[in-house]
Amino acid sequence: MNRSLMWYTMMHLGAVHSLEVDDYDPDEQSIAVIRRPEMGTTIRNAENGERLVALSGGRLPTA
Repeated sequence: MNRSLMWYTMMHLGAVHSLEVDDYDPDEQSIAVIRRPEMGTTIRNAENGERLVALSGGRLPTA
């Protein structure tokens, strides 16, 4: 788990666990938080919790 990603984006643990590599869009500099209950990863507020998280500075934090 990347705690710096959690700090940088203020995402909840469940949202971080739900991330897939393809959720990162380097062109838009964003991460898509998507609910995937069939994969055993859920997010807070279910479908209402799906969102795009913008990354200022154009890069992910490094651990």
